[in-house]
Amino acid sequence: MAVGIALSVIFGVKEIYIIFALLVAVIVSSISQYSEKDMLFYISHLVYAVLALIFPSFFIFMPVCVYEAVYSPNRYFKTVLWCMPLLAFAGNSLAEAVAVILISMLSVCVSVRTKELGELKRNLIAIRDSSAENRRLLLERNKYLSESRDNEITLAVMSERNRIAREIHDNVGHMLSRTILQMGAVNVLNKDADLKPHLEEISNSLNGAMTSMRESVHNLHDDSVILSKAVTEIVKPLEKNMTVKLDIDISEKTPNNIKMCIIGIIREAVSNIIRHSNGDSAVIIIREHPAFYQASVEDNGSNEKISDSDGIGLENMKNRAEKAGGIFKYYAEKNSFKIFVSIPKER
Repeated sequence: MAVGIALSVIFGVKEIYIIFALLVAVIVSSISQYSEKDMLFYISHLVYAVLALIFPSFFIFMPVCVYEAVYSPNRYFKTVLWCMPLLAFAGNSLAEAVAVILISMLSVCVSVRTKELGELKRNLIAIRDSSAENRRLLLERNKYLSESRDNEITLAVMSERNRIAREIHDNVGHMLSRTILQMGAVNVLNKDADLKPHLEEISNSLNGAMTSMRESVHNLHDDSVILSKAVTEIVKPLEKNMTVKLDIDISEKTPNNIKMCIIGIIREAVSNIIRHSNGDSAVIIIREHPAFYQASVEDNGSNEKISDSDGIGLENMKNRAEKAGGIFKYYAEKNSFKIFVSIPKER
């Protein structure tokens, strides 16, 4: 456009024609940018070509149409537009026609280069977006693998603790029990008064060792409890007669008192369903939230036999929840019975 204005001044084209041709060229260029593949694109260029045939001075801005023709998806139409500047020889001087041809060639080169740069820019944006997405997916994958590895390590440690506790209970515990019984027999058979205090001291030591070992075994066993595995084992008898949906999303690093509380409540709830429910499906959900733990057990049995007073099982579950600092609720509807437990995390 700038070169066309300069040439119009050099060749002495009237100002009214310069302004008119420039405005029409701007309109055609704008339409081309707005609708590259619409019928309006072709109509606007054909209109400009007709005006150029009527007013030869319009050929000076024909390179604008040639520039936009590169973006046309119709190769035949594109060829026609590229050939249009040749008609400048019909109504203009030789210098004007040659100038139009040269500017048109320059327009083609610039337009092709611009189109290539645009495609490269779009490809760069696509690659950048794809790289960012792949990076995000890799970070999530690494996080998942890290969490899975930590869970596997935790499960392995718990299994080993459970095995050690079982070995101590089965071997050392039986040996201590047998030794305590033998010491009791020796105390009964002993007739020497001087040995009696020593034998009693040994018996007290053995009893103390037995008590300490039992506490250690229980603590070791409690630390090795895998909540998801324990709940799965509790639910197995229920699956014989009902469809059970089990949804557990809780860390195995949950404090032992919370795990034992949830396991006890689930065991009691499953026992009540087996004994009292006439439903055919149950849903057990255990979730860990940022500030609290939640557990719920629901079945679709009828509740005609449920009275307003809490049963022993419900009272036991309530006591367990309150002992852990949580709340316990139950909801009885016509064809649904649900217990709900919420235990806040320790700050």
